[in-house]
Amino acid sequence: MAPTRIRSILLTLTVLVASSVYSNENDDVCETLSLRPRTVEGVRDGVRGISVLVPSEAIRSESRGIDSVDVSWSIGTTTLRVEYLDGPRGSRTAFHSPTNDQCIAHLKDGLRVLITLEKGTNDAWSLLGVSEPIPQGAKSAWFSVEAPSVDSATELMQSVLWSTEFVNDWRGISLIAIAKDRASFAYENEIGEIKAARIGDVITREYGSVKEINTEGVRVVELLENGVGGYEEVQRSILLKKECK
Repeated sequence: MAPTRIRSILLTLTVLVASSVYSNENDDVCETLSLRPRTVEGVRDGVRGISVLVPSEAIRSESRGIDSVDVSWSIGTTTLRVEYLDGPRGSRTAFHSPTNDQCIAHLKDGLRVLITLEKGTNDAWSLLGVSEPIPQGAKSAWFSVEAPSVDSATELMQSVLWSTEFVNDWRGISLIAIAKDRASFAYENEIGEIKAARIGDVITREYGSVKEINTEGVRVVELLENGVGGYEEVQRSILLKKECK
């Protein structure tokens, strides 16, 4: 990531340098984030390997870089961002011990979140987090919330982090219908999200692109690390459920 990109979203978890970090707030924030929210409401949305609950009235925007997808949802002066390092060059996170202006929240399923709390321009508070350990097959992901107050930022971040699901492992995808002309198909992922796809669409979190649709299912080609600093193509077959034929 370029330094200007990091500054624009007040974010880097591993090399953050901030002139106005309010560390006295961190302990309370991390304690709150470690607690499951009383209610989690909204609609499911996200990026390739991540599904989160976002406010239903939020306005969605998306931008893509060479190896990343940045999705944001905005309501007034409050913005939630999820950045997903995407494709063969998407690097995995290296979790580290928090500094004096950071803390760790412990979440569901053994996930930990490194949090930095920063007061940015126009008195906007920014909460920044990354989940570790990243589940096998998922790329790196950063979460950030910018809001007018610490309380509102914490409330939204708490809801988002606890609702996060890592999805679209090829083994968790089920085909539920194939069009008669075999131009498209419908599939369901691990948490019940139903989507449509065509040839060329990427449907798995390991950059799995659809190469073929036939009467039995679809053929997907993923890009996986080969252990020596490169990547190799691996073919996957996702078959149509028998009861759907």
